[in-house]
Amino acid sequence: MHIVMIGARKLYPNTLGGLDFYVRELSEYLAQNGYTISLYCHRQNLESRCQLPTNIRLKPIWTYNRHHLDTFLYGLLASFKSIFEKTDFVHYHGGSALFCWIPKMVGKKIIVTLHSQEWFSPHISLFLRFFYYLGEWIGVKGADHLCCVSKTLRQSLQKRYKRDVVYIPLGLNIQSYSGREKLSSIGLKPKNYLLFMGRLEKGKGIELLFEAYKNFSWQSQYPLVIAGVPLYNHQYLMELKEKAPPNILFLGRIEGNFKKELLTNALLYVQASQAEGLSIALLEAMSYGCPTLVSNIEPNLEAIAEGSLFFKNSDPLDLQIQLEKLLCDPAHLEIMGQKAKRKIEQDYSWVRSQDFIAKLYNN
Repeated sequence: MHIVMIGARKLYPNTLGGLDFYVRELSEYLAQNGYTISLYCHRQNLESRCQLPTNIRLKPIWTYNRHHLDTFLYGLLASFKSIFEKTDFVHYHGGSALFCWIPKMVGKKIIVTLHSQEWFSPHISLFLRFFYYLGEWIGVKGADHLCCVSKTLRQSLQKRYKRDVVYIPLGLNIQSYSGREKLSSIGLKPKNYLLFMGRLEKGKGIELLFEAYKNFSWQSQYPLVIAGVPLYNHQYLMELKEKAPPNILFLGRIEGNFKKELLTNALLYVQASQAEGLSIALLEAMSYGCPTLVSNIEPNLEAIAEGSLFFKNSDPLDLQIQLEKLLCDPAHLEIMGQKAKRKIEQDYSWVRSQDFIAKLYNN
């Protein structure tokens, strides 16, 4: 069976975000089970001499890689290109589903996986919110099979559009890494720093995290590590650095073993998102046994393990209070880390997801 995947920006050797990570992991799982996968990605993010797994082919698409609208330009060009593929399914992810009607017009079977409701975010323009909403609406109406990556999103879509939605969670493996070379080279000690990892953009609550950290009692003892870069607005990174209180370390984009070191050795992973879908960065931190503290938006609460703490969304004082409470109780942090791993094993493994995937493609 041949499947075309549309929606990812960068896939190999590393990904740019949660959607890319999901598409790559899903594609590799399917490829291992005998499917042939054509991955349409942004040409500007393609790296040469990249070793690809068996049964996976990269199909680069040119796009204007400087603005949110590149999602739609890429989706348009990829959709036209997919017309000429001999494929069983064209599988769209995210906003690119705006153009799923193009291959559908020539008889292709369409699968749409929605990862979040970006049109709901107050941090993008009304113009972009309209396009994201239109992409969701067309994707829902045009899909032969409609999927999503979280239970919260599934409930929202079923309520809004009155149609069945298949829930296919991300599959992750329990992780660990013993190396500490890179960590010591930048002055960090194991279990002695707080971590946020993800795209640096408005809506992630990074300024909120700074405000809470500014009044944090143990600020000088526990550095706050920010790992990630903006996708488009690089001026925003400069603004964050200007606002940052002391003892905050900006690492930029991290990959490979350095990423494993950071996740394995973090004392606490903090996610202050004000609006987003199910965070794959959060799930990845949990897979390393990292305790988590998150804002109480529904996708975050769905992800975290039982007994994990959360704070009121957009409330820096409550975030500070919960930070103080956690760092006064190292034993509870240890228990939270163990529960986080168990949560991943129970709810977010490919073993659990494979039945959903097999039924989807074989139906």
